[in-house]
Amino acid sequence: MSQKTTAKSANRQKSSKPNKETFSYMGERYVFDITKAIKFAGDGREAFELAQDDVRFSLKKVRINKDHVKTVDVTKPGIVANLQYECKDGSLVRGHRLIDGHHRAQRCLKLGVPFQVYLLTDTESDAIVLKQPKQQTAPARSE
Repeated sequence: MSQKTTAKSANRQKSSKPNKETFSYMGERYVFDITKAIKFAGDGREAFELAQDDVRFSLKKVRINKDHVKTVDVTKPGIVANLQYECKDGSLVRGHRLIDGHHRAQRCLKLGVPFQVYLLTDTESDAIVLKQPKQQTAPARSE
């Protein structure tokens, strides 16, 4: 199992596998492979500005190390993944979640500059999920 690090964020973890970084969401209901997400996002795709309200929302449930915020490079975009979950009633809940770049996002807010992010595709988002709540069925994705 992975061990938590304290240098950056309680949500950021180092895996027991070498050079593998993860991000936990909703406790540890969801765990994402950040190392793989960074590889996907590094394919030359265009970054886009995340609205300030979305940045604030993304920062509500994560622990931020204020000392680390001072050292981050705000020119490096964060990463947003697509999430979906099928409820017991069969309805499908979809959303986006910032999975990498929380300290950069915090610094951008503080400096009053836009925060840029890369958006993963549904397929890429599925590929980086290491753990998620059990679903009733595996819903089909549409790109």
